[in-house]
Amino acid sequence: MLASRGLHDEEVAVHMSDELAWMAEDHWRTVRPFSYAEIPEGERKEFFADLGRRAELQIEALTLTMAGPDAGGEDPEQRRRRYAQARLDARQQVLEEMILPDEDHRHFEQPGWWRKLK
Repeated sequence: MLASRGLHDEEVAVHMSDELAWMAEDHWRTVRPFSYAEIPEGERKEFFADLGRRAELQIEALTLTMAGPDAGGEDPEQRRRRYAQARLDARQQVLEEMILPDEDHRHFEQPGWWRKLK
């Protein structure tokens, strides 16, 4: 499908890591304001770009692990579905753990934490 639009694997990977970076920055800015504020403004672009790249690599590694070895007697369609499901599961796990985490609880342990919200 992507190849029919003329995209190469590298372009797809860059697009995916950019999407993950954007998603993470938006989430951190709105849901993790304390953690977001700890990242120096001049370093945010690179921080989230790096996070997006690391998340994409983690999705790739988890996909292979979750898909497991090829099963004997598996036809190409079964293999494709197994890998597609593994990729969905890997993406969901990485989103929860790296891209869309809850706010760091240590911020709520500080006296007067609510005063820092603006």
